[in-house]
Amino acid sequence: MLQNNTKPHLYFESKLAVFIPVLFLANENGQVFFAATFLSILQKAIAAIVEALKPYAMRIFLLSLFLFPLLVFAQKREVFRIDSLPKAGILLNQGWKWHAGDDPEWAKAEFDDAGWEEIDPTKDIFALPQLPRSGKIGWFRIHLMIDSSLNQQMVMLIQQSGASEIYLNGRLIQQFGTLSTDPQKVIAFTPALKPVSFPTTNRHIGVLAVRYALQPGIGYSSHFGTVNTALTISLNTVENGVDTYESIHWAAVQPHPIRVGIFFSLAILYFGFYFFTEREW
Repeated sequence: MLQNNTKPHLYFESKLAVFIPVLFLANENGQVFFAATFLSILQKAIAAIVEALKPYAMRIFLLSLFLFPLLVFAQKREVFRIDSLPKAGILLNQGWKWHAGDDPEWAKAEFDDAGWEEIDPTKDIFALPQLPRSGKIGWFRIHLMIDSSLNQQMVMLIQQSGASEIYLNGRLIQQFGTLSTDPQKVIAFTPALKPVSFPTTNRHIGVLAVRYALQPGIGYSSHFGTVNTALTISLNTVENGVDTYESIHWAAVQPHPIRVGIFFSLAILYFGFYFFTEREW
């Protein structure tokens, strides 16, 4: 008989390679009794479930092999999703990683860049102290996921302050300027937002990797609102990309009120000086 001063204790047993909580009752003499047949019932239930799942064991195993890499990918890598393309295009200003140094393996899609530094390359180079001014090479990487409905040909509109090689899933697709392991041979060049081809991928999941360096010795100006963006990449359709480029450069060649005012002011001063000196003679 159990005495009235019995008190419950919680123990753990690991007969099935997992801890199963079992409730015991113990009296003051240390004698242990089962409060119920809970353990045996639970063991029989687990055995029945395992037996029922045996025919599907291989399917479960294969499914786990398929899902595990996807879960790891989702946990380690930030992905820039593109579900639609507005007329102005999509600016890639989030999800970028940066690492100083140079290794051709960094162009490959399967390379693990989880430990790289997060960066926004659309900022001014003066706001990005991690970019070497000495001409040494570094890499940008971004993981893209493009909706399968966006199956039209796309273009990139790029502006940069250095030299670059652009890779998509390990394949070189564009090159601007000259990169070299010799910093003195690095030559910066910007395509000034001119549309260039962006090959679509059947996987709709791609890694854009950019090998990049600043040209040493260039006097980058920060006066009068000048922005020396390190790297700006926008994605758009061919038609909208061409329209954007033409509108930007058309506006650039139009007479600016300030420039026109300065021109006329200088012209007046010139003719005034000319007539004044002519009278003196």
